[in-house]
Amino acid sequence: MGASLLTASALMSQRFMALEEGTWNGGLPAEPDLVVIRTAGGRPCGAASCAQLADYLGRHPGAGPESFPWLPVRVVPASLPVAAIILEPGPAFTVVTHADGTPAGVLCWADVARHYHEAYRRLDAQFTATLNTLEESVCMVDEDGRVIAWNPAAERLFGIRSSEITGRPLADFFPGRDQYSLRALATGATAHRTLHEPHPEKWVVVNAAPIRLGDRIIGALAVEQDVTSVVRLHEQLDRTTSAYKALEGEISRIRERGDAFERITGRGHAIQRTVNLARRVAASDATVLIRGESGVGKELFARAIHDASERRDKPFVAINCGAIPPALFESELFGYERGAFTGADQKGKSGKLEQAQGGTLFLDEVAELPAETQVKLLRVLQDRRFYRLGSDRPRVADVRIIAATNRNLEEMLRQGTFREDLYFRLDVVTLEIPPLRERLEDLADMVHQFAREFALRHKRPVQGIEPGVMAALMEYSWPGNIRELRNVIERLVVLSDDGMIKAEYLPPTIGRGRPPEPPGSGGAWHGRPQEPPEQAGESGAWSAPAADLPSAAREAQRAAILAALKETGQNRSLAAKRLGISRSALYYQMRRLGIS
Repeated sequence: MGASLLTASALMSQRFMALEEGTWNGGLPAEPDLVVIRTAGGRPCGAASCAQLADYLGRHPGAGPESFPWLPVRVVPASLPVAAIILEPGPAFTVVTHADGTPAGVLCWADVARHYHEAYRRLDAQFTATLNTLEESVCMVDEDGRVIAWNPAAERLFGIRSSEITGRPLADFFPGRDQYSLRALATGATAHRTLHEPHPEKWVVVNAAPIRLGDRIIGALAVEQDVTSVVRLHEQLDRTTSAYKALEGEISRIRERGDAFERITGRGHAIQRTVNLARRVAASDATVLIRGESGVGKELFARAIHDASERRDKPFVAINCGAIPPALFESELFGYERGAFTGADQKGKSGKLEQAQGGTLFLDEVAELPAETQVKLLRVLQDRRFYRLGSDRPRVADVRIIAATNRNLEEMLRQGTFREDLYFRLDVVTLEIPPLRERLEDLADMVHQFAREFALRHKRPVQGIEPGVMAALMEYSWPGNIRELRNVIERLVVLSDDGMIKAEYLPPTIGRGRPPEPPGSGGAWHGRPQEPPEQAGESGAWSAPAADLPSAAREAQRAAILAALKETGQNRSLAAKRLGISRSALYYQMRRLGIS
């Protein structure tokens, strides 16, 4: 139990003797430390130690209790906290009573002092263990700004030993640099997850607060997490990204301008519907929200919209809202003036909004925006103005905003983690990009395209692809979508050593079973899919055992293709159009399903 919660009954001594008026027999116990409590009607009215009374009787033989040198007593109930008794001055003896007012014990101040000393030792041990265990740097100062706590993490972070700094002014060790603990001591201000440079080349995220005792500030505490490596990595990433974007922009300007959406592979209904909507919205300056699973190509759509817009000759600037620490995000998005915060670049720095002036700002993973930044972004969308950190001069935001997310924003609205007003500002035009598993009719074209791309990049000519490979790719669910497909095709191209992409090179996560092959197919496919020889019966299917069909879904696909061919008089171009797939995809599906 904490010392402040102890009651009088927990620390009282029961070494006492109650002496009721008129009942003294003339003798005293031979215990000098025993307390004699004088009572009247059972209630305490005075007290003295046996030693005091024995000394008095030695000098006044025959004296009775009525003349003893009784000292006044303070009577307290057993339930009263000891802390309340200590804080109020009182007589020499404190008698603890039962509920009926009779003596229950005596508070011995030596016992109280020993208890509080032990409580202090325990608290000090717990405090020291906590400081030594924390990975964050902890600095505590007293009311004079002198260091009273400096843990091992602080020693490692700043290279200053506790024995060197403890008891000395903190300012002596960090001349000319703002320290949040001293600011909290002087002003009572707190800091929460604030980026700070307390020492040259050292960046931390600091939490600081004053230490209050009643209405007085008696010290301050600062807890700092070292983020130097994160800041340095982010600076390097920013420089590399800027160089990459500049190079990419130059290549785009040099390259003969063509259809901005030509890079988006797919002729199926689902993807073409999204492409057509993107073409229409590209001609305007409307804010666009692109939604889809990770890896479906959201940034590819954003770039295509920019390249097809009137802003095509201005910058396209992308920022990943989930990849930047919250403490750095506002300075990255809005920029800052010189001296905006400790350690800021003396020249100031433009943010992504300024870098995208006249062009397009792509906010990838917009659902990860910090709550504070959501409010400021909403203001930009409403007023088309923003402020650098440390500046009161508004700047015009002449940018088009395209945002993207793979999160369920409606669920986040219900949970209160994404602002409703920002959601409606972003949701002017929404593009839903279907996942790869819902557009398998485009998969064959993508496989050919990626195979050609990686064959050129790695200088490994590809002569053909085994049917078993295509079957396995068609039956896989592609949780990583197009990004995962690109990685798989690159793997297959790199591992092919005879120009043939084989099933044995597939990663373990993708099935390696081969589909049933139509008679006379020769087992392997070379180049683009070709029409298989006419070897089917009137039903259009070659005779294969029913056990070879792996699923009802394959039967449904087969039935749909046969129906389309019948309705179009076996015209495969019209059948492919009716099914919403490319002609080459139809050829492949017919070969896979044994349709001639």
